[in-house]
Amino acid sequence: MVNASQPSRIAAGTGQAFEVPEEHLVEIVSPEGPQVADTWAFALPGL
Repeated sequence: MVNASQPSRIAAGTGQAFEVPEEHLVEIVSPEGPQVADTWAFALPGL
């Protein structure tokens, strides 16, 4: 798991897990142009 307060690069074809504190935001950008990105989000109490 990565530190959500620091930027993280996720290589194509891989994944990454991290926790986001309540009321914080996640920004997903593609530095190499328009790309498809699959995202999943889970609430910890439900796991």
